[in-house]
Amino acid sequence: MGARIPGSPQSAVMGTTVRLFADTSVYRRINSEADTIELQNDLDKLQEWEVANKMEFHPGKCQLLRITNKRKPIAADYSIHSQNISKTDSVKYLGVTIDSKLAWSDHYNKISAKANSTLAFLRRNTYACPKPVKETCYNAFVRPTVEYSSCVWDPHQQNNIQQLEKIQKRAARYVTGNHALIEGNTARNMTTLGWVPLEERRARSKLLLLFKARTGDIDIPTNDLILSSRANRNSLHSNYLVPYSSVNSHLYSFFPSTIRLWNALPQSAKASANIDLLKGQLNLLKIRSAYTPSQCQFP
Repeated sequence: MGARIPGSPQSAVMGTTVRLFADTSVYRRINSEADTIELQNDLDKLQEWEVANKMEFHPGKCQLLRITNKRKPIAADYSIHSQNISKTDSVKYLGVTIDSKLAWSDHYNKISAKANSTLAFLRRNTYACPKPVKETCYNAFVRPTVEYSSCVWDPHQQNNIQQLEKIQKRAARYVTGNHALIEGNTARNMTTLGWVPLEERRARSKLLLLFKARTGDIDIPTNDLILSSRANRNSLHSNYLVPYSSVNSHLYSFFPSTIRLWNALPQSAKASANIDLLKGQLNLLKIRSAYTPSQCQFP
């Protein structure tokens, strides 16, 4: 929970978290009907804060998203200005589409559609440009779409992984001009360009983020992470116990999945003294996958 700043929305409520960014989110863990009442009470307090600070909440622009795997979740209606907040199965928050099961399927579909549309635009309008220009266009306009916040939603199911990889394979054919549909051609394109699979890039990104969290370079708490019994607490290359997971949404979330990647790294990588050295080590490793003829299937 964020710090309570006097005069801020968070200072007006107790037990409910308020996050103020480009989009504002209000959330609370619901374990009982009493929690639903408290959440509505906090929404009422926020409306008092709204009046005192000469602001205006628009209930028509608000949405209610319940994130749960329970078959019979504790359901309740919530309101702002006596108007019920509309329910939704997914919502876009800070550029990421979050769904009620944290399955991320809606997000994969949306970013795939956007990336493919942008790639098609580039192919139509830059087909006569030299390879370096096309590659720059892909790196600037397409790949950021399929990698933004990927540490949060990194897919684990093969159909979703391949859904994103197909975008890069199409991009490689666009950049190289090599469209031959023969076995091993994708691998040749990727070798020519020096590209690694998006799945591999996401793994590296997650490991770098964990390293920054461990060294305190970013504000992601790691206090709950448990070192393995053989670990030296003064050693940066210690292994961690993988947090227990009962559902896939947690099993493949950032900390459990990234800890599994971290523990599998060679000691030379885990002992990196700084982020640049770790980047260099990761560039020499195959963490998840690489483009080989047997793995390249054309869409």
